[in-house]
Amino acid sequence: MMNHSNDFTFSEMELNEIQKIITISLSKLPEKTQEIFKLSRKVLLSNKEIADQLNISVKTVEYHISKALSHLRSALGNLFP
Repeated sequence: MMNHSNDFTFSEMELNEIQKIITISLSKLPEKTQEIFKLSRKVLLSNKEIADQLNISVKTVEYHISKALSHLRSALGNLFP
């Protein structure tokens, strides 16, 4: 039986390059999308907490997070088969 693994090993230089791609990619998004993505992934707020804090619907939060993740997948696509 074959062992399929999704484990990746990157050098520090590669990790720095990936971080640079992520930073540049996120900076190209609309300000509101950046803010919501930051609250979700860096501040670790739930979608409901973000919605309450920004006085928007949870669906709007989900839309912005999906938009940011899609943008990042496109930017990083060639790094992850």
